[in-house]
Amino acid sequence: MRVEIGPDGGAVKTSVEDWAFDAPFDLHDPQNMAMEIGRDDFVAAWPRAHRAPEG
Repeated sequence: MRVEIGPDGGAVKTSVEDWAFDAPFDLHDPQNMAMEIGRDDFVAAWPRAHRAPEG
């Protein structure tokens, strides 16, 4: 599962059901790892996050 928190505080969530085979990004890329949030921030953001529009 993944949550992206925008600068305005809005959040978008994705999970394995949203990806055909694998995550569309490298989870081990240092650039992505620098944006990782902690467990407490994730747990707080997940319920208010919405699914990204399809397309």
